[in-house]
Amino acid sequence: TPVHVTVRVGPAVGRLRRFAVAPVLRRAFVRASSKEGFRICQFSVQRNHMHLIVEADTEVRLARGIQGWAVRVARGLNRRLGRKGG
Repeated sequence: TPVHVTVRVGPAVGRLRRFAVAPVLRRAFVRASSKEGFRICQFSVQRNHMHLIVEADTEVRLARGIQGWAVRVARGLNRRLGRKGG
């Protein structure tokens, strides 16, 4: 069953629809698509959030797939923008 997921970013990240962050998002989408039992079918990148249509074999794979994708995006954006966690 397809599931709609919305992921928002904080104001410090700025706009997601810019060329500087496009490679980070592309890598995250490609890597997430290769996970067993989880796939991102459609996505839409907006100014400060993203919409995803995802499918997963189980609820656990859905949760882990979204979590792994979100971590990859966050780390990539932080690296690209020169930010450090804390």
